[in-house]
Amino acid sequence: MYEFPHGLEELEGIANRTDFDLGSHTKNQSDFKISAEVMKNKDSTTKLAVQNSESKDWFIPYVIEPSAGVDRGVLALLNEAYREEKLENDNTRIVLALKPHLSPIKAAVIPLKRNNEELVNRARNIKKDLQSLGLGRVILENSGNIGKGYRRHDEI
Repeated sequence: MYEFPHGLEELEGIANRTDFDLGSHTKNQSDFKISAEVMKNKDSTTKLAVQNSESKDWFIPYVIEPSAGVDRGVLALLNEAYREEKLENDNTRIVLALKPHLSPIKAAVIPLKRNNEELVNRARNIKKDLQSLGLGRVILENSGNIGKGYRRHDEI
């Protein structure tokens, strides 16, 4: 169960279908002398009963049906990461603060000036070093505006 802003909902469900599904799809179920009362299925082609090796009795196994959709799980992740920040000018910005292990980009290297070849080369080397550690995807942001680069990667 998860407490969404709109209320409590389950993220997954588990249904005990008992022997109904397999029993209704079993061919010649009367041959097995099974005590379960299930719907007859004249179109079935398979015997879905199992024989107990000791008692030699036939039985139809129960079916447990787990059900989990991606949509509610992703919505829960997004809900946990969502926050609003007040800015100095009384505006509000929306931030998606994913946990680091969920973030598609692990680091951004942003040189102060894009037209300074020495800084850009150092930034490239730092990016390569970070990538060699196997931490995940590393971006070289070379737009020339460090403030916008910070803001853009804050949004990621």
